[in-house]
Amino acid sequence: MVVYFCSANRLKVGFSASKKVGNSVVRHRSVRLMREAMRPLLSRVNPRSNLIVVAKPDLPKQHLLYITLDLENTLKKAGLVL
Repeated sequence: MVVYFCSANRLKVGFSASKKVGNSVVRHRSVRLMREAMRPLLSRVNPRSNLIVVAKPDLPKQHLLYITLDLENTLKKAGLVL
């Protein structure tokens, strides 16, 4: 996963999966998995930021727990988790 961010007045989160991830069914599953992985982290994310989370091709094969941990580590490295 890749996370792009910038400062803003309120928290906005967007999810994206390109055709490299797979067909439309696989891309939609990837977006749903990322959404569910972000749900428990939303209360801890800096409320003054915009985030775009981009799926990598191997994301649909992973378990939700690993996706959540990966997303949390990525946000911690970026300094977005309070």
